Amino acid sequence: CSGSGMGGSVYARQKGVVDGQVPGFDPALAHESYRKFHQAVNEGLILAAHDLSEGGLAVAAAEMGFSLNAGLEIDLDALPAEGSPGIVALLFGESPARILMEVDEACVGRLEAIFSDSRFAAVGRTSPAHSRLCFTQRGESVLDAELALLKDQWKNVLPHYY
Repeated sequence: CSGSGMGGSVYARQKGVVDGQVPGFDPALAHESYRKFHQAVNEGLILAAHDLSEGGLAVAAAEMGFSLNAGLEIDLDALPAEGSPGIVALLFGESPARILMEVDEACVGRLEAIFSDSRFAAVGRTSPAHSRLCFTQRGESVLDAELALLKDQWKNVLPHYY
């Protein structure tokens, strides 16, 4: 965890890591990403969104699924990650200026056009067929949990970590 850019994260605090490397930040790149996000919102493309600043992708995806209206299926191989981050960094990394967005499938092309010169990727989908949070990597399941159970843990176990 100390060399993975996870310093200061909820995960690092929970694991007792106090000397971890903090993720880098490029303010100009962040500003451009937020400008594009604002454009997508103004065009009505975004159904829901969540920043990844507290808990990373896994926590943001879980929180977005807590309505229990649909399950989420996310492919970690689709993430626009630099280098070879480990599974923990992919799931719980809190690098700044990242947003998980839900969009109608018919709008993905327009969103890709808006973010064409950015680190953007369609990484998953919602599924009305189940109410689980499912992450895969290289075709293998790395996390598969019932959203109702995660919501209970989030409400009753995790608050003291935040």
